Amino acid sequence: MRHFRFLFVALPVVKFAAFGAFTDDGQVIPRTVEIPAGSYIRGSDPAGREYGYRLAEKAYNHSVTRKGRWYSGEIGRESARVAVYRIAVVPVTNAQYGAFTAATGRPVPDFDQATWKSYGLIHTWQRTRKHTWKDRVAPACRERHPVVLMSRSYAEAYPIPWGNICDPPG
Repeated sequence: MRHFRFLFVALPVVKFAAFGAFTDDGQVIPRTVEIPAGSYIRGSDPAGREYGYRLAEKAYNHSVTRKGRWYSGEIGRESARVAVYRIAVVPVTNAQYGAFTAATGRPVPDFDQATWKSYGLIHTWQRTRKHTWKDRVAPACRERHPVVLMSRSYAEAYPIPWGNICDPPG
């Protein structure tokens, strides 16, 4: 089960927009929505895993997912509860994440070749380099793209619940 933790940051809000709000220095605060507490089904059964493998084979025209046994480690299908949480309406961009890392000194997303290889993915580590940060700078021409290739701990550290200050109307 994934556990989500958020760092609440108080930022002065001066102007609202349909997609969020702006701080005094022009940074976009992502608009969030509340997901109510409740039950959900997590995990899978053998039939569900087989269906996933077949979908992947059809979509990608290869059996890397099956050969790597990507779904075999899933927990069995069960009901679980989740507490109320907030999530951004749109993905966080490289520029937004860059402003966060600059303000906090947190490291930018990256991983070494051995870590990437341990994931057993079809794409080579070299292929990912165009999406990675260099010298604390977002990938070239991708400032407005969603931030990708980040670890769970990096994602959990990002203060999405800026919306706890004042959500834009609508």
